[in-house]
Amino acid sequence: MSKEDLISIVVYIGMLVIAIVIGTTVLMPAGGLSSISYINNNSGLGFVFILLCSLAGILINGIFVEVFHCLGALIGGYTILSCNIFGFCVFKAKENGQIKKKVKLFKSCDGLTGETIVAPKRDNANPMPSVLLPFLFFVLEASAFYLVLNLIDSSSKNNSGDLLLSVKFATVIIVTIGFMFALYNYVPLHIDSTTDGYRIVLFSKKINTEAYNKFLSYNASILLGEEKPDIVPFEEITDYTAQYNMLKIYELIEKEDYVEARRLLDLILENPKKISKSSFKLYSTQKIYIDILERNGVLDEEYKTQFKNIQPDIRTYIYKMTSLETYKVYLLVIGLIEGSDSEVKVCKDKFEKTYKKSTSLNKDFEYNLFNKALDLLNSKK
Repeated sequence: MSKEDLISIVVYIGMLVIAIVIGTTVLMPAGGLSSISYINNNSGLGFVFILLCSLAGILINGIFVEVFHCLGALIGGYTILSCNIFGFCVFKAKENGQIKKKVKLFKSCDGLTGETIVAPKRDNANPMPSVLLPFLFFVLEASAFYLVLNLIDSSSKNNSGDLLLSVKFATVIIVTIGFMFALYNYVPLHIDSTTDGYRIVLFSKKINTEAYNKFLSYNASILLGEEKPDIVPFEEITDYTAQYNMLKIYELIEKEDYVEARRLLDLILENPKKISKSSFKLYSTQKIYIDILERNGVLDEEYKTQFKNIQPDIRTYIYKMTSLETYKVYLLVIGLIEGSDSEVKVCKDKFEKTYKKSTSLNKDFEYNLFNKALDLLNSKK
């Protein structure tokens, strides 16, 4: 188990502990939910009450976190290209040479409850407000929680009616969900996703902000159908500079300049501690893809043995087809090393489904690279 996996488990356990503590110390004991007459008369309504308030908590916290992301981005000097909250997406698109705003329901997103895509309006745009402002929301939420409880406790001395008690415990549940969101979102380490806490750590280095803004500008050109800016790779490697350099590597693969693509990729991979474990696994799979293309699919027994001896976690990452970028690698491995025609078909079918659902701005580029691998595979039959 990797360090990131272990930290993720600890965070989820922490979220569970918060829920259990509130449940056992506030909701369940005498004077808790049972003090509401309609719940005391029908215990089943207590479960319904908790469920509805939990859903409300997820909606309220999810919506406001994304709204505060947008406000922070505007303050930092970014323009909002897309804001997706629980599948309700407002986005910009180029149509007949003009940028127009559109709305789409049930649009998938790359995030826990939503996703905001931005582009810098100036070179020195500052991403810090966009990651710090949601924390301000959690502080305001906690303050409102304290104020509401004080008001209700003061009022209940004269009137302890069901309405006030219902508001009190609903507030407790909603704010508890907020605490759980805050714990997950502001852990200053890389877990199973890139959280605001980890971004704060990364943005403390100027080079990460520069790489992040360049990456966003490149993605904006794809989203708006504009000319892509030139990519000048960074020599210093971090999570964000590696992410930006990968754009250049993909361009080089498309041009079949495998020597330079390998050089840049080796620069990223030579010191695994400079990037997250998940990034290292992803980029390692891309090196295998380059290796096989560079050999034009002619793999001797030595190479096949070498592949079978790679790190188990990287091998698992490929075989699980963890991300859109790994399908093309799995296709070549299963076709040229394993020689399984049935698995090739399974891979093709899964890729088509994943491609349609993907929110990645580089999905069309991945589609081209997958077909490049498929053409190579077909040429060897």
